Amino acid sequence: NTYLAGAIGPTCQGLVPYNNLLINSNTTFAPGTYTLQNGITIYSNDIALDCQGSTLLGSASGNGITNTQYARVHIKNCNIQNYSTGISLYASSCYYGYYPDNNLIESNTLSGNGYGLSTYSCGQPSKHTIKSNTITGSSTGLSLQSSQDLVTQNTLSSNYYGLFLYSTNSNITQNTLTNNSQGGIYLSGSQNTITQNLLDNPSFAINLQG
Repeated sequence: NTYLAGAIGPTCQGLVPYNNLLINSNTTFAPGTYTLQNGITIYSNDIALDCQGSTLLGSASGNGITNTQYARVHIKNCNIQNYSTGISLYASSCYYGYYPDNNLIESNTLSGNGYGLSTYSCGQPSKHTIKSNTITGSSTGLSLQSSQDLVTQNTLSSNYYGLFLYSTNSNITQNTLTNNSQGGIYLSGSQNTITQNLLDNPSFAINLQG
């Protein structure tokens, strides 16, 4: 077979990802380390991406995985390093009502990025579940500008900032935030529930923003 844009094509272990790959169906990557300057983009509702432990390497710009408008997407088992944002669930157009919602981001390792994971849902309920991820060595581990999210069982350590919470009506529970040099949780949103988290950071545990 002949593949375009630098693609190698599927193997018995899964798809070998390539730069600017669009994901529009259930996809499993072949294990390996892949340098993808522009990362990959989610391009459909109701799909699952299993990186199967693959590492995506950036060049300190762009996003590792981008979802600007799609719903019910499951992203798991990805190692993402050296991007501006590891995983971006950031709305493409609030005017037209395009924003990602009801995504499950699970069991990923995000390290050495500007933002480990960021969300923005135009003030609409996003209802993401962000679960069992490990985020280290980033300027900001999690930046959440969405609402009605569940953030649970994540480990955020050795980041500059741990979690920026601009969200409303979200549940932040059973997470571990340690050794984030400028603090654990910056809380700017309202009506959030923060319970059963381990916070051990040099600067502060929770900073209430005005």
